[in-house]
Amino acid sequence: MPLHLCIDCGGSKTSALFATSDGEILTRTLGGPSNFTYLGIHDFTAVIRTTVLKGLASLDIPFESKPFISAWIAVSGVDTASAVKSVSEAMSALLSIPLDGRNRLRVSNDTHLLASPLLAQSKYTTAMVGIAGTGSCVVSFAKEGNQVKELARTGGYGWILGDEGGGFDVGRETIRELCTRAESLFVAGEQLPEDAFQSSILAKFGLPPSSAPSDVFTQLYASDSIESQGHLALERPQRLSSLAPIVFNYAFPSDPCIPPHPTALKIVTTSASHLASQIALLCSPSPQINGKSKYIDASKSILCLGGSLVKQSPYRTLLREILKQKGCPFPEMVFVGDAEGEGINALVAAYKNQK
Repeated sequence: MPLHLCIDCGGSKTSALFATSDGEILTRTLGGPSNFTYLGIHDFTAVIRTTVLKGLASLDIPFESKPFISAWIAVSGVDTASAVKSVSEAMSALLSIPLDGRNRLRVSNDTHLLASPLLAQSKYTTAMVGIAGTGSCVVSFAKEGNQVKELARTGGYGWILGDEGGGFDVGRETIRELCTRAESLFVAGEQLPEDAFQSSILAKFGLPPSSAPSDVFTQLYASDSIESQGHLALERPQRLSSLAPIVFNYAFPSDPCIPPHPTALKIVTTSASHLASQIALLCSPSPQINGKSKYIDASKSILCLGGSLVKQSPYRTLLREILKQKGCPFPEMVFVGDAEGEGINALVAAYKNQK
């Protein structure tokens, strides 16, 4: 059975969507983290292979039958031409799709999948894509026919140098805020009050409510080990990014009768401001000021968002308000919830055009 394959490779998981030649969705499989920058080509290929084999097994299709007629591999951490070349060669060999100039195998940064709403409408010719999942990245695009062209990007530096506005950033800001608050109270001679939010964060590290926020340091900085248990079983970046759901639950309570926790809301607002600053960096009300610039005009562009954090409607609303304050009034904002589905649609359309 001929198959189309779209894989979204992120810092937390790999999601692969399998479809027939006509675009009928057959199955979706999940795999482990597959950020290319963190893994390198060998381990990255291993994750993709495992995920693909899992999907084919569920369909009772042998891998040796070479079923793929096209594939789109959208990868976080693929930000350079050399990275695209490396991944393209590895995926061509793995999936038995030749690099013959027919564009049957697409390898791009994962932001390209999220630019699909730009092609689905006729009102805007430029788009800003913002990813805020485990990490973050911001890329601007222009429409060229039935394709999107990348204009400029910022972020995507990884957890050591960046990831502003993503889950790691939220976790990092959480520990910073709790530690700073404890230190401020100590120097003022005041006692740290009991706090349900802080207790929930400490509990994530297996610590009692009476612990100081700084007690988490030994667990945060402990070396990665497959033999570790509990929170230490996570890689160091995930030890922080895994705090984001707790912070969001306190910042945006599901019960409207419960007010947002002020510390949690402050943390989320700080992270949203980080992401907004990156978006604003690529915007200008006069994008062609010197004829060579790559700016886009936010007031005439669509904002496309993807990732686990911006999946939360209150976070998107907060981000949009901060962007307005920064002079970036995007008239339309969309959340792309099924990036792989959009990729399959593009593959099917391209395949039909080639037939």
